[in-house]
Amino acid sequence: MANPLNGGCRDQMISLSVQAFIDLKSHTLRCQPFEACGILTGPDCNHLQQFIPVTNTAAQPRNHFTLDPAAWTSLLMKKAPVQALYHSHPSSPPLPSIEDLQQLQNFGGLFSSYLIGSPAASNHSGLPEREPDLELELSVYRITHSRHDQAAAGRSLWSLTAAGLLIT
Repeated sequence: MANPLNGGCRDQMISLSVQAFIDLKSHTLRCQPFEACGILTGPDCNHLQQFIPVTNTAAQPRNHFTLDPAAWTSLLMKKAPVQALYHSHPSSPPLPSIEDLQQLQNFGGLFSSYLIGSPAASNHSGLPEREPDLELELSVYRITHSRHDQAAAGRSLWSLTAAGLLIT
């Protein structure tokens, strides 16, 4: 079952604006070596147009993220068309961790998509004296709601399903 709070988004391709990607990447690289986080807004669950950085207030920000409660509450009060949550894994692949999946149970109904980024250094020129180009590997997931019988059996209520990404 698709996330009922986000219009039942079922499309497996998500469109991300070029500017949102640039802003998300810049924020992620500025936050290194800590986890970056923020939200994405858009007119619907298939089109993410703006990235809004949110301060990570986690006690251990190298390995955890917590959206700043004041900033997060302010965004909700403005009734921004929040569609997706983003955070980075500074030193590991952009795959959901056990903690990510556990935290998803607290906020799965608020978003339609979940993005995880991982900065990776690569030296495209092969020249040792050149600064490496920093890139961002980005994984995108739809947040899906489990069937009631699964939830009753003690399984997670919210889960992630890999989705495609189109930067437009």
